[in-house]
Amino acid sequence: MRTWNAGTCCGYAQSTGIDDVGFIDALLDDLEGDLCIDRRRVHATGMSNGGGLSHRLACDLSWRIASVAPVAGTDNTTSCAPTRPVPVMHIHGSADQNAPFAGGVGCGPSGSDNTSVPETMGRWQERDGCPGDSRPRLVGGDGTCETQGRCHNEAEVVLCTIAGGGHTWPGGEPPAIPGIGNCPFGAQSTTFNASARALDFFALHPMP
Repeated sequence: MRTWNAGTCCGYAQSTGIDDVGFIDALLDDLEGDLCIDRRRVHATGMSNGGGLSHRLACDLSWRIASVAPVAGTDNTTSCAPTRPVPVMHIHGSADQNAPFAGGVGCGPSGSDNTSVPETMGRWQERDGCPGDSRPRLVGGDGTCETQGRCHNEAEVVLCTIAGGGHTWPGGEPPAIPGIGNCPFGAQSTTFNASARALDFFALHPMP
């Protein structure tokens, strides 16, 4: 199974130390050389292991990645020292069995010990300088988004929780497959559009 090296996850890429951050960095160099790209609006998103890589890119390419919106993949980095506060919108189903909301080893094939969603958000609050309690941001169907703390800068840390959601992309088409082996992916929201919410978030957070 093809994987990304997201820190402590996942599979071959992680166990052999594949330099996926370097790959993304080189890919952006190549794209910027061939295309007309607004360097202030380069963002990252991904699901599951790809969500974990998005967190890692926010840590390791903070000078290049304006903001991130990981889905169903927590921050499993072993170190993180962004050069600037990075806006983060994390989207996660409350009933995810593959990357459990409360953390730990899920039922999926990676066997990784996942960081919990609350710890993931706490890490970004600390990195971005956003102390304080959460407050409502928006509600969309079965998804509820809350801003975590109050940032003393241009960053924003947001958690969108999908009530009863599984290891799926909310609002995704075509619908998610049922699961892998004995690991069901669970319910997929049809009332919260993760793609639209991520694009809205990216639009609000270009590189300073």
